[in-house]
Amino acid sequence: MRKSACLLAVLFLCTMAAAQKNELAITAGGYFPAGIEGIGAGGAVEGNFAHRLFDAKLAAIYGEIPLVIGFRVSEVSALSQGHYSSLFLTPALKLKLVPGFFVSPWFSLGGGWARYKASDANTGTETVSNHAVLEMGGGMDVKVAPYVSLRGELRDFYSGIPALSFFPAAARQHNVLAAGGIVFRF
Repeated sequence: MRKSACLLAVLFLCTMAAAQKNELAITAGGYFPAGIEGIGAGGAVEGNFAHRLFDAKLAAIYGEIPLVIGFRVSEVSALSQGHYSSLFLTPALKLKLVPGFFVSPWFSLGGGWARYKASDANTGTETVSNHAVLEMGGGMDVKVAPYVSLRGELRDFYSGIPALSFFPAAARQHNVLAAGGIVFRF
């Protein structure tokens, strides 16, 4: 009886290892808007779910859904100051090279939705704006356990600008996320 239970457990674990088609990543880091004078940096957290669609052993294609929250980005101009937060939801395709190796670089391209909530410190008003966004990124996963990896990544969310308390000349901005975290594969 005990040998049968051990054999079933080993078969179950082997099946689980072969069926690792999903990834759940949690990362945190810096959020750096670029392209407009008077906007500082902030922090960001990301949750990311990815499902493997195709695997050719040397490369795999995933469908992924990154959700990024940027917070407390400062805006300062000669006339006013305030801050804003952001939310990016950008379904994407991810190309992961050598996914079975202990180090796997990857590249992502997608598009979706950006939402900004800006607060003007002088007037106390808040404004919300929504924009289409293009997401481009890349990173590297390093396996540290059978079902766990560490991730470093850099993503650019190119979108319209938040409703700022001043009027910049640019109509779009780069929102760069530099983050690191953990990936669970199942």
